[in-house]
Amino acid sequence: MSSSGRVLVCHDLEVVAVSFAALLRSTFSSLEVDAATTVGEIVMSLESGVDLVVIGAPFLVLFESASNEAFQRGISVSQPKIVLLSRDINDQLLDEAQSQGIDAVIDARHPVEDIVNAVMGVLDSDVKATGVYAFQHWKLGRHSADLSKVCRDDIDVRIISLIIDGMVNEEIAAQTFIAVQTVRNRISRLLAAAGAKNRTQLAIMFSRDADSQREKNANY
Repeated sequence: MSSSGRVLVCHDLEVVAVSFAALLRSTFSSLEVDAATTVGEIVMSLESGVDLVVIGAPFLVLFESASNEAFQRGISVSQPKIVLLSRDINDQLLDEAQSQGIDAVIDARHPVEDIVNAVMGVLDSDVKATGVYAFQHWKLGRHSADLSKVCRDDIDVRIISLIIDGMVNEEIAAQTFIAVQTVRNRISRLLAAAGAKNRTQLAIMFSRDADSQREKNANY
């Protein structure tokens, strides 16, 4: 990942906004990262120009207000990519994100490393997403007992689905916004947990479960 550009982190809790901004800044030295907790701070950042905005779900309404204020003041604002962080991802939230042109919805309950990788994946993508990347929006309770036993989390479920689609590690990394090496590590663990000798056998074992899940997600 090139991981360069200007990023704005917006959250209603200052400590969260500042901490996450500092984490991005320390992880990717080429990034310019600011934190905002008020409408005024957002407007100032938008006026300066940003490439990506990371928003905590409770702060979404204030971000909309800031965007409207910038428009009313005649401020020329570029169209940044937008990532929404939420600990409660549901169909209503995804529909709202879709209607507002948000590029990715990320489950904030996942490990910080995965969240950072996902955010950087959106920043480094060449174009804005068509629709919403519901990052890790997979509920293990909807799967068979076997699949839920093998998968540690929603990322594993997504990886299995992409393996069934015939994707290689690099393609899986791009789809899930995690590093290629992380994909390799996860697949190795999945093979061991499932008792599969290779990716093909893993895909055959769970194709029915993953196909069922893809059908459900196609209706989101």
